[in-house]
Amino acid sequence: MIRRSEILKELIVTELLSVQLSDRGFPGYSNVNITWRELELIINRENREWMTALKNQKGVYLITDRSNGKQYVGSAYGSEMLWGRWSTYIYI
Repeated sequence: MIRRSEILKELIVTELLSVQLSDRGFPGYSNVNITWRELELIINRENREWMTALKNQKGVYLITDRSNGKQYVGSAYGSEMLWGRWSTYIYI
């Protein structure tokens, strides 16, 4: 018989994730201003509220590299709209 305490002794904590980053509600299209890490958590955890909003909206967006100020203007209009486009960034 394996006791719970025996298993717990073997576990290693590799990462602590903030609930507020990926589980916060969708703030509205004009209020989306998130970091790359926040986007990664939202996509990886498949936050339902964000997913629903972004899968149903095409649009133009701006990504700014904070280290050098360079900006990229992108657009999303495919089958999964913004969610699909931003997911592609995370998974490539």
